[in-house]
Amino acid sequence: MRTQERNRFGSPGLRLIQLYILLASTGRPYSLTRLAGLLSCSRQTVLRMIDQIVRIPKAKCQSWLDGGERFFQIVPDRQAAQLNFDPEIIRHLALCRDIVVHLLPENFHKELQATLKHLSGTAPEGRGNPAALAEPWGKGFIDYSPFQDILETVQDAMRLSRLCRVRYQSRSVGQTLSYLAAPLRIIAYREALYLRCRLYDAGARPAREYRTLAVHRVKSLHMEQAGFKPADSDDREPGFGFPFHEPLRVRVAFQKGAAEYVAERTWSPGQKLTRRKDGTLILTFTATSRFEVISWVLGFGPDAELIEPRELREEMKEKAMGILAQYTKPMK
Repeated sequence: MRTQERNRFGSPGLRLIQLYILLASTGRPYSLTRLAGLLSCSRQTVLRMIDQIVRIPKAKCQSWLDGGERFFQIVPDRQAAQLNFDPEIIRHLALCRDIVVHLLPENFHKELQATLKHLSGTAPEGRGNPAALAEPWGKGFIDYSPFQDILETVQDAMRLSRLCRVRYQSRSVGQTLSYLAAPLRIIAYREALYLRCRLYDAGARPAREYRTLAVHRVKSLHMEQAGFKPADSDDREPGFGFPFHEPLRVRVAFQKGAAEYVAERTWSPGQKLTRRKDGTLILTFTATSRFEVISWVLGFGPDAELIEPRELREEMKEKAMGILAQYTKPMK
């Protein structure tokens, strides 16, 4: 291991403190392999530090085997906790839980349920788990339970600013690709989770390119020893759609119910809404995905017309003619 990598965590004493804080602050179990990866040290070094932690008074460190892997967890002292939570805050947290529950792996959901139940018990006159007051509606939900390890590893890598080696099943090229990437954000979009990252090694693709990877197409993800430095460009300017293309200004005309639907929402920062005398609504906005603009406008049928940019309007025309040809030819 390189000297600079060994020094990332400072002295052995500082590494021991970091291990204790990690186990004590989360109250969650960690495998021996994962702890070694997080702290950039050997499994034997982790075991030696665990031996010292168990000697700390009131540090209830549990250890067990599961599937051939050793796990460790410091059990929080519930009686020592003096935290009280406002019932209104707990209801807000429960509302967030109910809105995103369909995107969470089952174990994440169970942990969240247990935490909310505990918080409810600390609130004045609190008791039990807050009732569900919301529910997500959508199309095409994905079960993320098989991807729990990937989601946990990627969060660790983002906190520690560590690169990840990713094997990814690309839908566009139809094969598995390998990336060395800096994970930046987990993005929730249309009932699915995505990983926005900056590429460091992607074969023929240019370095430092930004990509948005669907979590359910990630075949494997491993945290590397090497770190990365955040860049100013990591925080992209928000726009309509995924950042597939350079930002472009789009103008669309809407009529009837589509106009009212569009007027009620924000589609991109700096958008402009203009009403014509005949009731037509003109929306001018910034988009970063040409594909999504076309798909979105087509979804409104005859109640929407893409006006600008001209080249995108021509592409829309070709799509519309293709749809017309599809529905005018004899059925098989």
